[in-house]
Amino acid sequence: MTRSQVPSSATRKTVPLFVVLCHSVLVIAVAWLVASAESPEAAMVWNLFMLVDFPSGLLGGLLLGLGPADRSIAGLSVAFIWLPAVVFALLGGMQYYFVTLLVLKTWRKHRAVKPPTKGASARPPRTRSG
Repeated sequence: MTRSQVPSSATRKTVPLFVVLCHSVLVIAVAWLVASAESPEAAMVWNLFMLVDFPSGLLGGLLLGLGPADRSIAGLSVAFIWLPAVVFALLGGMQYYFVTLLVLKTWRKHRAVKPPTKGASARPPRTRSG
């Protein structure tokens, strides 16, 4: 099956899912990096996701900032590794899914418009009224 024969519904579903998968792999990689780091400042890497996932990253940062102020030793890994990973994976994943759908829809719409032929003018011919 050639590329032009792929049904549009298959492309419409698989491309956004692939983008979400790439985003999720990035979130898991950052969570692993933060979990394996010896420095407590490694949790600051999550701030990059506020930029990568803009504007949903700002909402994620706000949600994470509203977390409990008392974080026990047992809850540190949850508060600084797994909670940000879940929040950014969900919010960023949804954002990239819908943005990719929008881009695909716009691209298909503009691709379907055929440019005028070489000798034809873009405007209709003028008629004299009078």
